[in-house]
Amino acid sequence: MQKVTVTQVLDFARSQIGIKATNVKRCKYNNWYYGTNVSGYAYDWCEVFIQWLFAQLKASDMLYTKTANCGAQGLAFHKNGQLVTKDYKVGDIVFFHWSNDKSSYLSSVYTMDHVGIIEKVNADGTYTTIEGNTGSSTNGEVMRRTRYLSQISCAGRPLYKAEKLISFCTYNIKMSKLWRDSRTNNKGQVLVLQCLLYAKGYKGKDNKPLLLDGDFGVNTEYALKTFEKSNGLDKSGVNGVCERAKWSALLSEYKHK
Repeated sequence: MQKVTVTQVLDFARSQIGIKATNVKRCKYNNWYYGTNVSGYAYDWCEVFIQWLFAQLKASDMLYTKTANCGAQGLAFHKNGQLVTKDYKVGDIVFFHWSNDKSSYLSSVYTMDHVGIIEKVNADGTYTTIEGNTGSSTNGEVMRRTRYLSQISCAGRPLYKAEKLISFCTYNIKMSKLWRDSRTNNKGQVLVLQCLLYAKGYKGKDNKPLLLDGDFGVNTEYALKTFEKSNGLDKSGVNGVCERAKWSALLSEYKHK
């Protein structure tokens, strides 16, 4: 699932800033989505822009669905345990509401009227975003915007491929210290395990991404056992203990560059 990093997506999104649609809402993003040249007031393209970004990076499955509708996209994140309603982060696919009407897709949040991607969480509590189909023009353009928490309905959190976290796990911790039983009270060791399982997309028993807290609880154990089964490491039985062979398998794809 982890096809791209946050940096890759944001760098690509930045490269699109300034691109405008022409009358009426005619743009390369809509043309890509619908497979032909389209125009008209029915072709709002804020969600299409997000879909296009991930598709060009060959990471469409990180969005769980192909849609031009913000609400349908939010629902897809919700069904996959990736919808958040607080503590928004860089890289979140953020849905905005322009009224206080409840969403017809998900009654626990406000209507998802517009969407962008968070580029920066600002010290003053605002968010810098990159959005398509925004601005004063009826046709819209790709712009960097400043948004307020009060405007946010919710956000989807794609399972991005880890960057600095994996580098830290791989190169700053010696393997000789990793192979011991992960169910010790070594929170740092458990945290590394959680980071690696999270980066590979393994979820807890609650079907949610692991909480990176250094606590070897039921969700971490469940994710580790799932990893064992899917990688053929359960020949002697699934024991939920991260021994040397399992550490090696977890770290195998990460090479020093």
